[in-house]
Amino acid sequence: MPSSGILSNLRSLTVFGSDEENQHDPGQFRFLRVLDLEDAEALKKKDHQLQSIHKLFQLKYLGLCGGVSKLPKQIQVLENLETLEISRTRIRQLLAVDGRGFGKLVHLLRTDLELPSGVGNMKELQELSMVEIYQSSTAQYVQELGKLENLRILGLKWSLKKDDNDCEGCEKRLVEALKKLGGLSLQSLCLDAGKDSSLDFLESSEPSLKLGQFKLACSHYYFPRLPTKMADAKLLACLEIGIATVQEGDLKILRGLPALIFLKLRVKASSGLVIGNQGFTSLEEFWYESGDVTLTGLKFDKGAIPKLWKLRLRCDASSVETAGLKFVLLSVVHQPSTRSIPSTTSTRILFIIFRRRSRDNSDLVSSAFRRRLSDY
Repeated sequence: MPSSGILSNLRSLTVFGSDEENQHDPGQFRFLRVLDLEDAEALKKKDHQLQSIHKLFQLKYLGLCGGVSKLPKQIQVLENLETLEISRTRIRQLLAVDGRGFGKLVHLLRTDLELPSGVGNMKELQELSMVEIYQSSTAQYVQELGKLENLRILGLKWSLKKDDNDCEGCEKRLVEALKKLGGLSLQSLCLDAGKDSSLDFLESSEPSLKLGQFKLACSHYYFPRLPTKMADAKLLACLEIGIATVQEGDLKILRGLPALIFLKLRVKASSGLVIGNQGFTSLEEFWYESGDVTLTGLKFDKGAIPKLWKLRLRCDASSVETAGLKFVLLSVVHQPSTRSIPSTTSTRILFIIFRRRSRDNSDLVSSAFRRRLSDY
């Protein structure tokens, strides 16, 4: 073990394991810039070790583990702290931000973190994910999101229900905040919805003109239709979204997104989905998930999605008709456009994922792969 004099000059420290006897008090390393305690099991029993955190005046990165349940008040004096990684902790509440603490914080990472009071004072914040808006959140707190002028990445979980206090006011403030952020630096937006919560009020909201990634993280919620103003997101490269019923107008918007490379489309119900040979000029990967429909309505026209190299289909095996599955496989596998992809770079990859086993369908997929490979 190095001498205490040498240890005191450390700039980066990662602590792991559960040996309590050899766990050092982080406060003795006064020149630390990186402190990673995410795998320090001993912290589950020694929350008090963080009480000396205020001594690390040069600290820029702090990562904590699952045993930590709350942040010490002293953490706000860390004027140089840029990244706070608490994703694997039990921390749900952040200290109120009064303008003195977290002044240089750039990345705040935690799943389901309650929206803190004074969040608008984090002027340098570029990444905030995921923050939760729930029953005790106020419209004023939500409005403060719009003050984060440098925010590039936002993850937000909406857990308010229609009968919750001031739900309508919070909805209005969130739409306004997202509009402000959209005119500033926002490039990535991830949305989640709590059980029995709805994001329908965002259907007409304006996306950021700089938005490169949009993700609807929850599997139980579907937008009634694709937000119409999504058509203005000309830089959108990655889109993950659920739509109750896909209409021709929705497909028109999707086809017209010039930068779209990855599309994950979840459909609750559809009378048919025809992918024509117009649009999707940049799309390389397409995931299609259907909960209660067969694949007979899914069709790819000749020359559709010319740059596609990976297709992933997820459906209910009990509802898939063999003829429909065979039609989809053949319409994709035997497209002449796929022959333009050099075999030395990449071959089109097709995944069929069933929620329940179906021996007949599995055999069909296997034979389709054999036919596809024999083409090269």
